[in-house]
Amino acid sequence: MITPIELQPLAPEHWDVSLHDLRDQLGAPPNLHATLANHPELFKAWMVFRNHMVHGVSVDRRDLEIVILRTAHHAKSDYEWTAHAEIALEYGLSSDEIEQLDQAAQPTGWSDKDQRLIAAADECAEHRQILSGTRDALLKHFHAQQLLDILFTIGMYTTLALMLKTLDVPVDDTTMGFSEENVDQS
Repeated sequence: MITPIELQPLAPEHWDVSLHDLRDQLGAPPNLHATLANHPELFKAWMVFRNHMVHGVSVDRRDLEIVILRTAHHAKSDYEWTAHAEIALEYGLSSDEIEQLDQAAQPTGWSDKDQRLIAAADECAEHRQILSGTRDALLKHFHAQQLLDILFTIGMYTTLALMLKTLDVPVDDTTMGFSEENVDQS
């Protein structure tokens, strides 16, 4: 039987040999990556998906940070919230906007596009889908491929929240300055 202690973040020197190239590219890995190192094949597969979701999406990063933060809010994921509140500032969200995304009430004063992104994350949390009215409104701002990127962003961060919270993955020390690295996992 596996105990929670066996699923804690692994120190890089304890990573499986199949992860050494990845480990060397990451440098000092965040706790999320160090936890996924407990399952080398899953980690490698996830990095391909993660790199697309971070670097290959067709949606503006500010828009993605809105849905990521709102998803983190609904999931009550301190790990994601802490990391992405800082990233969102870098991509043009204000401190006030970030604070609004962490409130239960519907944020106010946002553009129609931003309100639809918030609604998409809210509906996925409540209904496990984007409802047709919101979907159709989003398609006035985004093409079909972008809508898929938005959906998969919400899904990826929901899945990460499940793992991070279930395993009590510690929030990273953000003073370490983790970058949005693009690790080659092709």
